[in-house]
Amino acid sequence: MIKQRDSRAGFCGAQKPSEPSIKLTNFGAVYQITLSAMRSFPVLATQLLILWLAAITPKSAAAAVTSWRFTVIAQSSTPLPGQTGADWLLSLPAVSGGNIAFQPHHSDSVNFGGVYLWTDSTFLRIADNNMSKPSGGPFSSAWWAPLGNNDISISGTNIFFSTAEDGAFVSINGQLKGLLPSGYTLDSARIQNDTVFGVVNSGSVAIGVVSYRDGVFTKILQNGDQVLGKKINGAFGQIIPSGDSAMFSCDFKYENSSTLNQALFRYSNGALDIVSIEPYAPVSPPHWFQSFGYDGSAASVIKNNGEGVLEFKNGNWNTIADFNTIVPGRTFPFTRFTDIARVKDTTIFRGGWDTGHGLFISRPGAPLEEIAANDKSLSGRTPIGIYFNPAGFDGDNIAFLATYSLSIADEVLYLVTADIPHLNPTLIGQKLRVQWSAIVGATYRVETASQLAQALWTNAGSLTAQTETASFDLDILGAETFVRVARLP
Repeated sequence: MIKQRDSRAGFCGAQKPSEPSIKLTNFGAVYQITLSAMRSFPVLATQLLILWLAAITPKSAAAAVTSWRFTVIAQSSTPLPGQTGADWLLSLPAVSGGNIAFQPHHSDSVNFGGVYLWTDSTFLRIADNNMSKPSGGPFSSAWWAPLGNNDISISGTNIFFSTAEDGAFVSINGQLKGLLPSGYTLDSARIQNDTVFGVVNSGSVAIGVVSYRDGVFTKILQNGDQVLGKKINGAFGQIIPSGDSAMFSCDFKYENSSTLNQALFRYSNGALDIVSIEPYAPVSPPHWFQSFGYDGSAASVIKNNGEGVLEFKNGNWNTIADFNTIVPGRTFPFTRFTDIARVKDTTIFRGGWDTGHGLFISRPGAPLEEIAANDKSLSGRTPIGIYFNPAGFDGDNIAFLATYSLSIADEVLYLVTADIPHLNPTLIGQKLRVQWSAIVGATYRVETASQLAQALWTNAGSLTAQTETASFDLDILGAETFVRVARLP
């Protein structure tokens, strides 16, 4: 999408305004074009410009469907560094900047496996059963599958992971470090840059939420601390860092109270804020904070333990999808929701229906779209399962696992990116021309909107590319205009 600012209009014998420069900013599926401010116009010319802009009435149009590019990263038969044999159960991947971390183990034995980084089309070994732990001695290798499906994450090429026997570890700039002594675990952890955020447990007892950097743990909140002037005792859920803040969930009771509460907390620059706090209803909680995504300014939350997807933004709850939402490309509604992530105002979630499930994306101003489903072909075969780690979305890349058999190890790890043309804008007279590299014979739709939030998209037109460069001329709509181009299926 493209945002454009324009002061361009005819002038009546006055000084000629300078030609505006064009700045292009990319917001994933959206481009923003900013036209620089021009020297002052005569009053009459400015009034004419305002009238001309006000006369434009956009026509609403259905948004173009995103074209997705699927790249196979690993399969159950993929040879991995330091290992012999194959038959891998790959585990759910995490992604950052197109780099992927995953924690596979052999299907016939949990005693062989490890943690691997896929970067620049190459597999690098981070840890496996043939290596020594940072504290000395070999990894016990008793269980190389993650403690939980979400307990591996990546930031750049820095990786956090855990194993049941050996505890929690972090790889920073290729250097492996152990985080916790025996008897303690770090659950639901995420790494951002070189800092790990997670929930510390002693056995099955939750101690609190911490951050870890350069060998130092910093307490964020723990049992016995005060919330709203009262001591709490509870269980801590996910913690998700984004930018200079992090959000985490907690089910807790105040001291000397039997009422269970659930809350979302925001931690930033050493300060803790309550985002939302509600009494907990076991049968139908108003919001299920144990599964959520956070992008630094807003959260996307699974409702009622799987009954819907909500957005909490600017203090308000908004519905993204629920049991009344028709599954994209089908005629029936969703029946369940799991596994959610949110980055750059975009929500990814796993939704299901009576006979299947899939991965879906919600973006501002765009309809809900399907990314992949277990009733659609992938790599020439139809998977039986699509599985997603909430750390498997970085805003531009999506990583997920597809399974093709229940009887043998037959899994594929995919990296997915949107096939979004890169726009090159120029001014041609009173028109804005956008150009992009195209596939000859492919059809593209150009859409515009006057704002990004709650955008009403106008279908500006479609074209079939005749050469490897396509172009489309747009009227300059006003002070702010967003434009997007998508290849149609």
